[in-house]
Amino acid sequence: NAFFKHIWSRIHCKYFCKGKHCKREDFRKQKKYATSHAIPGLHSSWATEDIIACQRPSSRLIKEYELIDSFKKAGIGAVVNLQERGEHPHCGDGIHRSSGFSYFPAEFMDHDIFFYNFSWCDMTVPTMEQMLDIVQVIDFTIQSGRKVAIHCHAGLGRTGIVISCYLVY
Repeated sequence: NAFFKHIWSRIHCKYFCKGKHCKREDFRKQKKYATSHAIPGLHSSWATEDIIACQRPSSRLIKEYELIDSFKKAGIGAVVNLQERGEHPHCGDGIHRSSGFSYFPAEFMDHDIFFYNFSWCDMTVPTMEQMLDIVQVIDFTIQSGRKVAIHCHAGLGRTGIVISCYLVY
């Protein structure tokens, strides 16, 4: 099962997502989902006044579009990453071996932006216990006066599920 998942991940990225040209990794290709982006340089939308749904950031985008400054100006004080380590390794800018993500969590944490990773396999659903943990962390973060940026790979599937569950919570 792990072997199949590993192989499928690489095939999916290279042939279906188009690797470095992945449409989910380029905010300019997301026009059908949003007319403007909450954070310049990221496919992103305000889901509520406290939550941004977005594509996964990358180290390049963080630097090129000064995402840390944009997050700070927007009041974003936490990033919730729903990806598994090593997921979509060939999409867009790819991933860093040491972090397993397209960015280093310290890129946010060094600027007083909290980082949480609640991962589950793309195209599946989390357990009830896992979802409850996620929405409780989001609620705690918002209650403490921080806004939250939530992302998976594209910022659509898992991200939308989490935000929907939070709104019901």
